[in-house]
Amino acid sequence: MKLAAIENPRSRQEELGQFLTATPVADFMASMFGPLPRTVRLLDAGAGAGSLTAAFVSRYCEKRDGVRSIEATLYELDSEILDALSATMRECEHRCAKAGIRFTFTIHSADFIREMSARLAGDLFGTHPPVFDAAIANPPYRKISTDSAERRALRSVGVETSNLYTGFIALIQRLLVPEANSSASRPGVSAMALTSAHSAKTF
Repeated sequence: MKLAAIENPRSRQEELGQFLTATPVADFMASMFGPLPRTVRLLDAGAGAGSLTAAFVSRYCEKRDGVRSIEATLYELDSEILDALSATMRECEHRCAKAGIRFTFTIHSADFIREMSARLAGDLFGTHPPVFDAAIANPPYRKISTDSAERRALRSVGVETSNLYTGFIALIQRLLVPEANSSASRPGVSAMALTSAHSAKTF
């Protein structure tokens, strides 16, 4: 699948802790998932230009193993990437339509750590945290200071860490549907694939 082109200066990538995912790594991460329910609620936290969701979509369009609908929720804080991300999601929509899969997406231009911590802590009145069947992400790699907004947000839900990567993992794990609550129509097959600086791994 053709991805929207994006240019982001190295200085900006370092400031945001960005490490954009190469296509071979994205494809490898997408291959890590096993069987998923007919309707997959997918989380891509820190989506960048959308390469991970695109790889996931390509994988399941090719496999045709029972997935009939993909509902993608994407978080990307960098406003300079949002146009490219939207373009990639439209490509995903087109690819899925050809494969007979319904694809919908919602892009949040928001801080994933702060928003999800607030939802999990119940700080956003009437806003419950979402639940996902699968998560694929390339979290930012950046230290966070003791008095930073991200550190305080994570601390509010009992997560103590000095780097964003670990914070992302902790929050994503809490948003995945638990196997104990599985049913025949939605089996407990939640899975997560995340990149480290030079590799991919599942949890």
